[in-house]
Formats: sequence, C-alpha cells, structure tokens
Amino acid sequence: MIESNKLYTDIFAFSQEIIAENVRSLDLLKDTVPTLSQLSRMAAQMMADTAFAGKAIIAIQELNIQIDVDGAISGKLQQAQSYTNQLCDALGQMCSMTQQNGSMAENSTEQAFTHAITAADNLHNILGLLQISVSEPIQTPEEIVTKFFVV
Repeated sequence: MIESNKLYTDIFAFSQEIIAENVRSLDLLKDTVPTLSQLSRMAAQMMADTAFAGKAIIAIQELNIQIDVDGAISGKLQQAQSYTNQLCDALGQMCSMTQQNGSMAENSTEQAFTHAITAADNLHNILGLLQISVSEPIQTPEEIVTKFFVV
C-alpha cells in the first residue's frame, strides 16, 4: 500500500510539473524564436519526462493495482497531454514560420526543431499510455500499445 501511495504522489506531482514546464515553454515561444540551446533543453526535458512516464507504467504494471482511484491523476495527465500537444503544435508553427522567413539558415536549427517536435510527440503519446495504466493497470503491454498504434 505504501508503494501505491508513493506512486500516486509521484505521478500526480509529475503531471503538475509537465503542465508547468509546458506553460513556461509556450510562453517562451510567444515572445521569440527559441535558440538552439533552448530547443535542445526543451527536447532533453521532454525525453527525460518520457523516460519517467515509461518507468511509472512499468511500476504500475508490477504492482498490478489501480493507482488512480479518485480520477485526480487522470485529470492532471489529460491536462499535461493537452499542454504537450499545444507545445508540439507551437513548435511546428514556429519551425514553419522560421523556414518561410528564411531565418533557418542552418540545418542544425531545423534539426533542433525536429528533435523538439519529436520529443513533444513522444511525450504526448506516453502520457496517454500512462493515463490508461493508472486507470486500468491489469493490461499486457500489447493491450496498451494497440490503443495507440496499429499493430
């Protein structure tokens, strides 16, 4: 029981952190074109969040109990997923605008945008998997994957 309470607390806090980080990143994108460093840091954070979510899914499967009895985590994960989707869209629009304006002189800038967009997309997808796992933990990996990918 202690493990499930800790996991509940960790995943709830994780969801809130993703929301806060995405809001910060969206605010950054409103004001200016991000630098290579900012894009790299965004991508690295989202990749770390994706890894954490993957580990949380495994931990839930190992406990084999429902973590989100009250639905609070699912709600926060939906918000986090929505903000991640907004960030992915904003990065895509910023990349397109930069290409159209001719400001993307370096191939490394395009790669940095692509890397950040991919990281946001991956995080969005795994947040959906995590949301399913906290609600319905007794699933095989195949059952989870088929909800998001054509197998």
